Amino acid sequence: MKLWVRYRWQTVYLPAVIETNPTIAEVKIFEATYALERRRLYPLDAAEEKALGAAEATLRTIREALWR
Repeated sequence: MKLWVRYRWQTVYLPAVIETNPTIAEVKIFEATYALERRRLYPLDAAEEKALGAAEATLRTIREALWR
């Protein structure tokens, strides 16, 4: 499946969001969270900052839903 991405970190983030197997999703969410944290080490423009914030919130929501 080909996914459209605007930012490089989305290549790790999007597969984590669409994964349906909870065991695999857990690993992908960890990898995506790490990619987002690494990206924050460098300067961001306002649009990417907003996108990162939304991505982090989404991963947090999915993580909480998986571990209930």
